[in-house]
Amino acid sequence: MAVRNHIGPASLRGFWPRRNRPRRPAVLRLDERLFRLHELSQPPEIQVLKRHFLLQIALAFALLLGIVAYASRLLNLTGSWTLDLAGDDIATFAPATERYLRSLETPLSITYFATARENMPAHLKELEPQVRRLLSALRDQAPGRIDYRVIDPDQSGRAGIGYAASKKASSFSVRRVLHDEHSEQKIWSSLVIARANAPEVLVQSIEPEHLPYLEEYVIAQLQAGRAPPQPTFGVSAPPPFQLLAAFLNEAGPVVELDLNSNPTIPPEIDVLFWIQPEVATPEHVRQLLAFLESGRSAILAGSTYQIGYSPQEDAVSYWVHHAPPAWGQLLQPFGLR
Repeated sequence: MAVRNHIGPASLRGFWPRRNRPRRPAVLRLDERLFRLHELSQPPEIQVLKRHFLLQIALAFALLLGIVAYASRLLNLTGSWTLDLAGDDIATFAPATERYLRSLETPLSITYFATARENMPAHLKELEPQVRRLLSALRDQAPGRIDYRVIDPDQSGRAGIGYAASKKASSFSVRRVLHDEHSEQKIWSSLVIARANAPEVLVQSIEPEHLPYLEEYVIAQLQAGRAPPQPTFGVSAPPPFQLLAAFLNEAGPVVELDLNSNPTIPPEIDVLFWIQPEVATPEHVRQLLAFLESGRSAILAGSTYQIGYSPQEDAVSYWVHHAPPAWGQLLQPFGLR
């Protein structure tokens, strides 16, 4: 005997078997979810217009992103457009520089020997584009009198290297990190500035830390070539060395000093010659250090002893005289003895 039981709909209200459960319509269709609930009652024509409006906004935003990306690509290729709000850009010149460049009377030719950007180490890839922007800005100040060119001697072969050598430019070594390994690489980064009736100016081994000062240095070199400044010499020497002041006077004005009695170094002195120091107080050391820290030069010469002699009838007698301990006191701050 076979018994077959049939299970019908559940007796519990609201409970249905899965296969018999009625499907409920979605609360909102996909296109309706773009609108608020109170907008669903609007006429279909209004809803279609709003859908078109949202689609236009999305397309306009995508188009704007494309324009920004393309413009950025163009600016990277040209390298000549920047927004400089602080005035610190390498292509933004000081007013004095602009006046000087516009007053140039003789043509100026600038050659930049530089390794190509793709061959530079990672930390130097922006060096050549930055210097190129500076040169382009210089030319824009005086288009008819300033011209420049960029040469990679390595890509120009023996002729390019020979031409750079004729201008006294040379490559130099920089550190390179590749796959966590340190190595050295030879690169080119030198400026040669030439103009008529003036010696060429060479700016060798330009690196990123030099860029903020490159404009000032180039202009100073050009101004010095037109009217070379005369240095002022300071000489403090005992009587046997008085001819030194006469020789220096041929190159510039000389101020004779007596640093043994007065440690003050006048501010107009550019180069100091101190021969055979006899007195060295803390004030002498302080004055000398301040003089050197200001960027000026000092030359100290002498000995810790002196040899004297006196001729006699049939012989000459010599003696050694030890100088005061000024040398040790002067050289100690520099780590010398």
